[in-house]
Amino acid sequence: MSTGLKSIFFSGCAYLHRFSQEQRAATRFVRAIVAFVIITPTVSITLLAQQGPFGTGASRTPVNVTGVTGGGTEPSTSGGVVLSAAGNCSTDDTSAFQAAAASAAAKSVPLVIPAPSGSCYKLTGTVEIGSSVIGINYPLIKMFGATGSGSHEMFRIDDYTGSGLWVTGLRLDGGWDVTGQGAGGEGDGLVDLYGSRNVTIQDNLLQNADGDNIYLGSGGSGAANRNILINSNTLINPYRCNIALINVGTQNTTSSGVVIINNVITKLNSFVGAIDFEPNNASTEGDWNVELAYNNITIPPTQRNGGSQPMTFAVTLTAGTGHGANIYLHDNFGSFGSIQEGGTSNGQGGPGFLYVGNLGSNFSPWVNVQVQNNASGGGGTTTTAPAAPKNLRIIP
Repeated sequence: MSTGLKSIFFSGCAYLHRFSQEQRAATRFVRAIVAFVIITPTVSITLLAQQGPFGTGASRTPVNVTGVTGGGTEPSTSGGVVLSAAGNCSTDDTSAFQAAAASAAAKSVPLVIPAPSGSCYKLTGTVEIGSSVIGINYPLIKMFGATGSGSHEMFRIDDYTGSGLWVTGLRLDGGWDVTGQGAGGEGDGLVDLYGSRNVTIQDNLLQNADGDNIYLGSGGSGAANRNILINSNTLINPYRCNIALINVGTQNTTSSGVVIINNVITKLNSFVGAIDFEPNNASTEGDWNVELAYNNITIPPTQRNGGSQPMTFAVTLTAGTGHGANIYLHDNFGSFGSIQEGGTSNGQGGPGFLYVGNLGSNFSPWVNVQVQNNASGGGGTTTTAPAAPKNLRIIP
């Protein structure tokens, strides 16, 4: 290996690998299969993600937002509707997915997705989900044609209020190219919840969304998402946020909230933050009772393709329409710079963990925000986030 390639190799590894025991577990998917493809006159690095399990490999539990159970016990695949689709990454499988999902929802049984016959299932439009979705051997599902317009959300869960819904065992790829081009919009997420409750999103690879990897928005009647568990996923390279919280929880019930725990969260551009608390209407939306803990979080060390809202902080609390309380941010690690809380009004001042540039004293207008023991570098060592290798592409 030439000196130049060695430099590229070790810079890529430095960006994606951490040195604590939990962090090494979190990045085992990186170590498994890494391919370097030389394309003259530049070097392009192609990172291939392995099969699961995903997340940090830890099994930590929440300490503040207790009582959140999500979808409850993981459902069995027995009796589920098994998807039958081409799965050759060329034939459009959208109609087959939509029909199978509708049938599963009507019967209140899981939609079971086996491994595709070829390299992936191909989607070109949104699939409405009304019951659990369980992947067998981590099937890869790719979206084609997304522009961020909202017409290519991958899985959309509207006003689900049943006893429990799981999304698990999947590899979802939204098709957004990490090399830096802008997107036409930001509305094509991968798993989008609207006014739903009792949902677990666990052990998935969600990457390359032309929007948010996970979006928690208001339901048709303005309802908030309640009792949501996001556990042990690997969330990579969204155009917008890894997780966007628009309307979640209720003010006086802790168990109605959201727990985000044991995930690997990697953002490679600077458009908004990796985790964004952003109610859009202060009178009808809010974020209540949220615990973000024990996640491995990586953000760019400098502003990179940030669009109109460049941000170099891992977590953002929106001012203006921002509204909510009981936000617990603790024991996250990874690579997000040395600043715990900071930033200027225009998003400058990072890299850091929590952006407070537009907030008043004590995080106003937010109430009871607790920020503790978030260490870039892990192992109690606070360091500056290293630079990412150029032309890093993360694909299945």
